[in-house]
Amino acid sequence: MLRLRLETGFTRSLTLLLMEGYKADVVVFDPQTIRYNATYANPRQYSTGADFVLVNGEISVENGEYTGSRNGKLLLLTKNS
Repeated sequence: MLRLRLETGFTRSLTLLLMEGYKADVVVFDPQTIRYNATYANPRQYSTGADFVLVNGEISVENGEYTGSRNGKLLLLTKNS
């Protein structure tokens, strides 16, 4: 189990739990180096500065490089959700 405390920039912080069997997307980045490279003229550019990205517990970006992993699932809005 990993307990994370997130400073939201608002008046309070969030506490989250990461445990085996839980589903979560996690991005590990340095706020000093994160950069969004997409522009209106060239919109299909990856961001840089994200060291690790985990989607549903699987590594999608490792050491800043996309692994080719496609672990996400489409979430549909339904009447019962």
